[in-house]
Amino acid sequence: MYYQFKKNIIRKMPFFLALFFILLKSLSFDVFGFSQSYLSNLWGVIFYFAIFNAKVLNIITVFFLGVFADFLLSIPFGLSPFIYCTLYLIVQLNRNQLIHLSFKKQWIVYVIITGLLFVVGLLLLKVMYGHIPHFIYLLTEYVLLIICYPFIATICGYVNRLIGKYEA
Repeated sequence: MYYQFKKNIIRKMPFFLALFFILLKSLSFDVFGFSQSYLSNLWGVIFYFAIFNAKVLNIITVFFLGVFADFLLSIPFGLSPFIYCTLYLIVQLNRNQLIHLSFKKQWIVYVIITGLLFVVGLLLLKVMYGHIPHFIYLLTEYVLLIICYPFIATICGYVNRLIGKYEA
């Protein structure tokens, strides 16, 4: 019974990791005069698990994570689920090619996909709000999204190995 409980908890770790990044994004920090949160690395978790283990973080879970993010972060309703599900679907449609690439090439694909989705999200914010956040905030958030991906992928890889150990 303990083994089954542990197995279920470990299978839910990608969800909890994604939830952790949403909660971290909701915190505001005052660093060097910037009072924004630049920690939106949930995209890295979605990207990684869409490639390597789509069973544990499926599109329905990604959708509900987006709804929760919209609610918690006061983002226009539907923007986060749209971006997260689009990222997931793009990766899933190209999964067979992405899984065989080296990490460096996967990272480049991640930079391209997130860059395009970042621009789409900004355009949608412009339509919904009439304005977009400050350029420095956006640039910092995108750069951190790119720079932090190797660290996020390392954490996700460790979680994925744990899941694989308990699935066998």
